[in-house]
Amino acid sequence: MVVEKKDSTRGHWDAYENIDMIDMATVEYVKNWSRNTTLDDLKRKVEESSWSAISISNMPNMPHAALKSFPYQLEPSHCGKGYNNTLWIYTPPYGQRKPVLETKAATRPSPNLHCQREVRSDRELSDTNCCSFSKPYPPRVENVDGVDQRIYINFQVESYCSSSYPLSKGVVQSTPAQLLNKGVTDEQWKDHVQRLCKVNNMRGGYFSLFIPGWIVACTTPFLLPLYCRWDGSGVKAWDGALRKWQDDFNEECLIPLGMFCKTQSNSWVTSGSSDEGRGIARWTAFALTPESAIKLRVESHLIGVIDDCYSKYCGAYPEGKCCIHPRN
Repeated sequence: MVVEKKDSTRGHWDAYENIDMIDMATVEYVKNWSRNTTLDDLKRKVEESSWSAISISNMPNMPHAALKSFPYQLEPSHCGKGYNNTLWIYTPPYGQRKPVLETKAATRPSPNLHCQREVRSDRELSDTNCCSFSKPYPPRVENVDGVDQRIYINFQVESYCSSSYPLSKGVVQSTPAQLLNKGVTDEQWKDHVQRLCKVNNMRGGYFSLFIPGWIVACTTPFLLPLYCRWDGSGVKAWDGALRKWQDDFNEECLIPLGMFCKTQSNSWVTSGSSDEGRGIARWTAFALTPESAIKLRVESHLIGVIDDCYSKYCGAYPEGKCCIHPRN
């Protein structure tokens, strides 16, 4: 471990080798970071933004840096095994520190960590599975002391390029074992998944399939505000239907069994390369125990970067009001 000289008035940085919070709370992803910036610049950005840490890959074929933000003071005991990386953890001055998270050394906190900042971006990256579901994606399980607490099932927002399942094929076709073991029947699962498919179809196959927004913006600028309001009304209706689906599933099926579900998503910015843009990971979290359900109820739907520039400049529905990041 490398520890910088500590100064309670300035805060300090500690460096740890080969530990990380992989795929958690990344708010900015910088490829080839050493060619585009310096470690001091990255640290300064974290300090000024009230973020938490920098994970730097030491692998020659993956020279990236991931800037992370957690709602609590990150400690090395929160982290899991890394991958040949250096994790720089920032501890702010005493008066600016975030709350302390009590956790066992061998237990990683839930990935449902809330941090938000506005980002104005001219380009967004599509999800990697926009037009292809070639294989099922199994649920990710959160297990504490040998007891399954949650499962996280990948969520696919309907896109303009194709029709798609809202959940991976394998999960759509068969009830997850963890839910079956808790009392959810195949009939209940099939019914609510079918309802979710209908909700998800509200995001695709509309006017934009034939006239994408960028064409409208470039060829007929006067129609852009109308297009934004039209798209915004669609997002608002879809978000309302998605929230109702969660409420119905919870009330009719999950809450009586001591469980709870919630859609969530994490967005981050990738910079410093030719494919600079934005990434979004989406999932549905299922809390399997009453204790986990209580925690999930108060967690945020949206994690990471929230981009509301569409609503500010052309009247679209604000992304920050949605229960999952809506745009690819």
